[in-house]
Amino acid sequence: MPQLSALSLTLPKNTVLELAQDKSIRAPKSFLACLTHESWFDTKKAIDALLENNLYATHPPQHYWYRIENEMGVFEGFLTGVELDENQATISTHEEVLPERVSLFSNYLTEINRQAEPLLLLHESPDFSQQLKAKICHSTPDFHFQLEQEHHQLWIIPPEECKALEDFSSQTAQFHLADGHHRLASTQQWAVQQGHTGVALSFVLASDQLENKSFMWAIKGAMPERLSDFFVEYSTKLPIWAQTKEKLYSIGVPPQQNPVLYLYQTVLANTIDSLSARIDYFPQGKLSPLERKNYAVIFGYNALEVDEIIALAKQRKRLPPKSTYIHPKLITGLFLAPLSTA
Repeated sequence: MPQLSALSLTLPKNTVLELAQDKSIRAPKSFLACLTHESWFDTKKAIDALLENNLYATHPPQHYWYRIENEMGVFEGFLTGVELDENQATISTHEEVLPERVSLFSNYLTEINRQAEPLLLLHESPDFSQQLKAKICHSTPDFHFQLEQEHHQLWIIPPEECKALEDFSSQTAQFHLADGHHRLASTQQWAVQQGHTGVALSFVLASDQLENKSFMWAIKGAMPERLSDFFVEYSTKLPIWAQTKEKLYSIGVPPQQNPVLYLYQTVLANTIDSLSARIDYFPQGKLSPLERKNYAVIFGYNALEVDEIIALAKQRKRLPPKSTYIHPKLITGLFLAPLSTA
């Protein structure tokens, strides 16, 4: 069962913040500037300066109700720390991770000693979330932030509702990880290396709050041999498509097989090891026609339903990296939190 831990959040003092983006990172401009340094030592100094210059302030340990409103909709749930046990048994996962990225992020955490983006977790009890929300959100939020068209609100959860939240967690077998596989693995690795109980800053929503899309897998260089054996005439009724420089194709999937696993384990089975350094990942619709010409072949697939993702996690089946693209996408650097209670 997940163990919750109230965390001392460090929050911006200004409520209207300029949103900046660098590749996949979206963050307040003041925080994103900290990540542009060449060394982690300088990055840490820059983050420390946010507090020293009174741009951010640290608050007492609390659990929060957190609401995000943006162009995708309204997403809300509780923001808290979730303790990581030795085997990560309290949080199920559905995607494999890239070991080199886990090692890189773990080293980053060791140097910075803070986490700056919540994990996105889900639970399967929408009724509990609705009841908790009704008891909390009738008052003015304790904190609010505006980042362009995104509105972020935080309510401190009162003691009585904190008890209900902790009881709910103790009666829940697992939370399921929706987004943040590399951050979860690196935080766990950091905790083992440091000899601490890791506490992951987490945004926990009911499963009906989430929306999943998918990635495109774009392969550079030469097209793998015999790949075209799987190509058939393009049809919207088939779950996988493949675009070469000449034509758009489809790939059929046997009944009852997961299309992403079939693509990874069967279509690319003989070449995936050699391709790992040649695959770029793009969310669906985020690769222009001009950019597509830089790749030998691009694969796309129908997005999995959230219920399918939960089922895979419960069965301990792992999808390959970058198989899901789940919303909401969280802001980096809006919240800073310690990595453990030690």
